[in-house]
Amino acid sequence: MAQEPDIAYNNDKAVETRFKTFCEECKGADVESAVVITKDGETYHFTGNPFSVDITAIGDKLQGAKVIHNHPDSKDYYGDCFSMEDFSTFFKYRLKRLEFISGLGWYAMEYEGDPISSGEAERLYESANEETLNKAFQTVEPREHEQLSIMKRLNKIVYDLKFKRIRK
Repeated sequence: MAQEPDIAYNNDKAVETRFKTFCEECKGADVESAVVITKDGETYHFTGNPFSVDITAIGDKLQGAKVIHNHPDSKDYYGDCFSMEDFSTFFKYRLKRLEFISGLGWYAMEYEGDPISSGEAERLYESANEETLNKAFQTVEPREHEQLSIMKRLNKIVYDLKFKRIRK
């Protein structure tokens, strides 16, 4: 974890600029990384491994933060969408916004409804996984991107969840 110069949390343009820079920095990366902007404007850069990045080292400062991370692409497939761990962490720390970038595109999620526990978030994610998997079996159409299918389903069943693609 490395601390970076502070960014005003409510300065949407500055946050977007830092997140765009992060996207450029992550092109072709083979490990997960993340940038976290806390409510106090403290900005942190985390580097993980090919499968995950742990942003929880800053503890309670993560509450309400704005976060972007990458999912590395391999030569065989694009990094998918938000994982169950991403979804659970989003609710556990009541993040303001969670974004990710991969070969699939740049996606974001926000939520302004009643609090959801991390355990309930995991249950919802697993339920959406089962629903999309059952639909794939019934229609004989495979889920090309498992996590993306799950997130699209969650966007329909979790009131006040806003999941969207920002860019291709």
